Amino acid sequence: MTGKFLLSLNDTPEVREIFSCFEIEEVSIYYSVQAKGSRQHQELLIANYPIHDAIATEIEQSKPRRKREDSKAGISIELT
Repeated sequence: MTGKFLLSLNDTPEVREIFSCFEIEEVSIYYSVQAKGSRQHQELLIANYPIHDAIATEIEQSKPRRKREDSKAGISIELT
């Protein structure tokens, strides 16, 4: 196989067995339905490359950033 793939599937014993030769990372997600609130669900990220570091990098890059400006001093600070 050439190229990379990333797959997201429900966390079940069958999925773990079928894809056991690939990289697997467990993630918790929340599904929400407006009338019923949200509930936590386990999923698996499955890839043919090391995904743990890629996930950590993606999370770090997607953190909301806030800017704080001090107009008197002319300073702009980015907060994470």
